[in-house]
Amino acid sequence: MQKGQVQIILIGILVLAVVAAGAYYLGRQTTPKPSLAPVITSQTPQPSPSPTDETANWKTYTFKNPNIPYNYVISHPSEALVNEEIKGYSGKTILNINGGTMEILVNLDVQGEVDPVKSESINVAGNETTKFYMNDTTVIIKAVPFPDAKNTVLFQFNLPKDTQKAKELESVFDQILSTFKFIN
Repeated sequence: MQKGQVQIILIGILVLAVVAAGAYYLGRQTTPKPSLAPVITSQTPQPSPSPTDETANWKTYTFKNPNIPYNYVISHPSEALVNEEIKGYSGKTILNINGGTMEILVNLDVQGEVDPVKSESINVAGNETTKFYMNDTTVIIKAVPFPDAKNTVLFQFNLPKDTQKAKELESVFDQILSTFKFIN
């Protein structure tokens, strides 16, 4: 082989080595590296749950005294035990719930002085009245007149002595009270 041919072969090998090394170097530079940045994914927004009516599955109780022109209807939790007494122009409904009672008294003359620990104004069936806290376990709601203005209804809550349970039960009684409606 001639000296010129050897040089051309060596230059060709050298050029191939440089091209291979360049390709290798360039290939390492363009390979994507794992990212440490957080991956952001999009989520389809889910509708937020709508508020539910806590009284939706409650039972309805209707007080009907044939001796008076107006009566009432209330809703109550299904676990409540309901007792009713009707005497002449008066009557009483007693709901027993989780260790407490709610009494609804129609035209019953409640005797005694009212000396509450505290009181607050409330609305019952469209009538402004007063809620009297007699002590930790007894709440009385001042008599509310029936639409005929001749008959009245009074509410009394008898709560358990356990303070937390009393607060929970008073909240249930307030919900029951919010469902109270006069009917004729």
